[in-house]
Amino acid sequence: MERIISFMQNGLTVIFTLFLFIMNVNADTSKSTTSNVGAVVRILYSNLRGDAYNNPVSSFDLQHVRPLWKGTLLDGKLEYKLLLGLDKNFKSAQVLDAIGDYKISKAVGLRFGQYKVPFDRQFLTSFTATQFIESGVGSLKPFKRDRGVSVQGRIDKILLGYAVGVFNGTAITTRYNAKNEAGKDAQKHLFAGRITLDPQGDYGYKLALPGKAEKLKTTLGFGLATGQINNDTTDVTAFCVDVAGRVKGFTTLVEYQNLQIKVQEKVSTTGLTAQAGYFLNKQLETLGRYSTKKVKGGASKGEITFGVNYYFDDNNAKLQLNYSRLENISTSNVKTKDNQILLLYQLIF
Repeated sequence: MERIISFMQNGLTVIFTLFLFIMNVNADTSKSTTSNVGAVVRILYSNLRGDAYNNPVSSFDLQHVRPLWKGTLLDGKLEYKLLLGLDKNFKSAQVLDAIGDYKISKAVGLRFGQYKVPFDRQFLTSFTATQFIESGVGSLKPFKRDRGVSVQGRIDKILLGYAVGVFNGTAITTRYNAKNEAGKDAQKHLFAGRITLDPQGDYGYKLALPGKAEKLKTTLGFGLATGQINNDTTDVTAFCVDVAGRVKGFTTLVEYQNLQIKVQEKVSTTGLTAQAGYFLNKQLETLGRYSTKKVKGGASKGEITFGVNYYFDDNNAKLQLNYSRLENISTSNVKTKDNQILLLYQLIF
């Protein structure tokens, strides 16, 4: 029965994707409705060697293949987005984002569906608009995509943006949020929110912005979350602080995260990322990043990454090259070091 259900889900995904394409071709072009379909393709070459590998690894891969459908309804008051993630063999697909954004005013809006939990800047930045191919090790990723509802908006008079919501607190593949693995009731939910202070106006969530911004623009963000983090009702409390800015070709980001997870006892983990980039011209960008992760009384990770980005057409077509030196220290104080070279081509159409 599970195989039959899985086959039906995959087949319906293909049919639904085709339906979306046909709908886009025949979309109403009136002011009340807009619709467009596209996709993201990321082709990755990786070369990995070091203590973690018995032999060097050299491979080509499709890191992401993601069809996207988005548009507006109700004279632009309702924005919608559907993002699918295809597996590397194109045999199945998963719904990543299924979002509805209803705008009551600029200061108040309602978001509902399945989407990224509002918490830290690195995670909320779309992978298509990041400066590095992968997140730093200091990005703890305590929350991923989840199902829920949130209130969000911007209050320009005090230069403040916010998003506050309640979520299932379970993996998006969970069918119900009623029982945990032991069969007990598990309706605890996750509560999460984030605020940003933007002195020069809305900063947004794009870290990769080709070209040299002449005017200074900065942002300060705070994230806080508490509640359930997975299907066995593990308790979590987390907060983060991030500062970002750009001016005359320079871009910077510093982010600190603290995560406390309690199963039988509390485990505290901290993460720190500091990165900077500089545009040599409107298309060529050089990068550097330091990132670290530390479990209190446990293992730690450290990373130094250097990179170069070339933007053929902004983030729609770009080539990224990263070299990383990774260091791991186990709970028994054993150190291992690895080298990682990543080369990625991104195409959005």
